[in-house]
Amino acid sequence: MADITIKCAQCGREITVSEHVSVSSLPCGKCGGSIPIPGRQAVQAGLRLKAETPDAPAAGAQPDAGPGEKNTRSSAPFPTAAIPAHARGAAHGGTSPAQLKSRTALRRMKHERRRQKLSSLTLAVSWAIFLLLGGGLAYFRFVYAPASIPEAQFNDIKRIAVYAIAACYCITILMAFKDDIFQGLLSLVVPLYPFYYLLSETSSTYFRAATAALLVGFGFDFGLAIQKTALAFFDFVNRWINTV
Repeated sequence: MADITIKCAQCGREITVSEHVSVSSLPCGKCGGSIPIPGRQAVQAGLRLKAETPDAPAAGAQPDAGPGEKNTRSSAPFPTAAIPAHARGAAHGGTSPAQLKSRTALRRMKHERRRQKLSSLTLAVSWAIFLLLGGGLAYFRFVYAPASIPEAQFNDIKRIAVYAIAACYCITILMAFKDDIFQGLLSLVVPLYPFYYLLSETSSTYFRAATAALLVGFGFDFGLAIQKTALAFFDFVNRWINTV
């Protein structure tokens, strides 16, 4: 069954109705004006002519009540059931299923556009954090601090930065376990894999930008600390094997 779209001449609102609707016009749900349905005038004229011409009483049917007599025949209501549900809803100013689908699709498109804009803004802010913080830390580590800060204080700063990178390393392992048990095991077993996971897999853009900035500024010191720790561990293992 096909549908037709009619338009109100007063306010311009469009209404979708069935092509088999048996009325000649529909009321506009917005302005209240009458919207004619094309091709229904002839049908309505035939209906009016039939209504004005009384039918002959059938055999066994009761005649019309005369003057002063009570007519016991009940008048049949207009067959509104013949009109489809979406046409009846449009006739009373309601919303058809096609309009509902269109509105739902429009809301989804708007939500997707807002999500994309928010994602682009988040990415831009994370890049700004990485460039500003990473550049500042690199300048402080390799240019300003060696020439302006005493060596003992500078070593304390480097030690704090190494601890901060190690904390980010452990947090990344926990994030990997939360996302996927296999990724968590890889991050726990494979050295430096958490940094790869953080930079390529995780969706925590701000945390990723801050950790990357720390690596730009003090990643060299973190690597030296890992090397020193690994050498100490191997030396401990060798001494333990020799004593067994």
